[in-house]
Amino acid sequence: NTTSWSIDNVSVKEVIENNVPRIDYTLGCGKLLLEGQRTNSLLQSNTFNTAWINQLGGGTITGGQINALSESDDAWKLTKDAASGRSIRQAISLSSSTYAYSAFLKSGTLTNASMRVDTSSGARFMNLDLSIGTISSTSGTIVSTSIEDYGNGWYRCTMVVSESITNVHVYVGEFSGTTAGNIYCQRTQLEQGSYSTSYIPTSGTAVTRVADTPSKTAATALIGQTQGTIFFDSFFDDLDTVNFSVSDGTSSNYILIDTSGGAVVFARVQQGGVTQAQINTAPAFYTAGTRLKCAIAYNSNDIAFYINGTLVGIDTSATIPACNQIRFARWNGVVAAAQRVQAAMLFPTRLSNAELATLTTI
Repeated sequence: NTTSWSIDNVSVKEVIENNVPRIDYTLGCGKLLLEGQRTNSLLQSNTFNTAWINQLGGGTITGGQINALSESDDAWKLTKDAASGRSIRQAISLSSSTYAYSAFLKSGTLTNASMRVDTSSGARFMNLDLSIGTISSTSGTIVSTSIEDYGNGWYRCTMVVSESITNVHVYVGEFSGTTAGNIYCQRTQLEQGSYSTSYIPTSGTAVTRVADTPSKTAATALIGQTQGTIFFDSFFDDLDTVNFSVSDGTSSNYILIDTSGGAVVFARVQQGGVTQAQINTAPAFYTAGTRLKCAIAYNSNDIAFYINGTLVGIDTSATIPACNQIRFARWNGVVAAAQRVQAAMLFPTRLSNAELATLTTI
């Protein structure tokens, strides 16, 4: 009771788990990240002293390095001698197709690295500056390259080729570099496709991640309630043709966010074939391509409509219908145009006006 303590060294690490839904909060609210089926064809994706061939010229491959991407210290330090062309290599045999080869790399005593894919038509190189996270040069026919900053000096580096593949390499320093030193490496992946997906661990055999698919479950607590909130975040690319609704599948009962002539956005509540409430913006409210975050909150005699953090209007006399269908369309299911939807949500409660302002602010 008489001793004071302090903590002066705190770090936060991401925990990577299998079969756990991934959520993206970049828009201020969570949305599922769903990916198609992919196979990591590398036999060892994060153990570089087994299936990978040491071509470091007497250099070392040392595991157990601080990772900073997860709780496990499973990164590797790759150290080479003072000669050029030093790499680790995994032999692979893949028939001609489009493949994305990726690795997480971090500078050590050396700030440069290279990635190489041997194809049926020759070697393809990507040279990297890991001190600033750039691709300094490429060699050979490469479809695309990318480098993504993961923090703490780590970069996910990806090159895409469209040929048959016989080897993949990670070079310590650039291919022609003759300075001894080291870099850090982890989580390599070679997958069929034109871009890299989330990491698929392998330990001796290729591993396939099946496609992510959302499943529908009973939603009686959410669908069909007579109070709630509809949130719709979309780019309004075409004038007067963007819409989102909940309904019972008829033109008699629905709650709708829609557009009409003159670039007007409106919210409408229809119950028993009678319009209970309609709240409109002024004409020419938006131009084609405008992003709008819209929300209509509803309860008996209590409706509010917000767009981009601002109250458009209220209604205090509406009866609310029970609706059990969600549509990226009008109440009748007609989709007027393609829509670039950022997010859509249905809440089972009438959010407060303060919450609506926060939710819809861009």
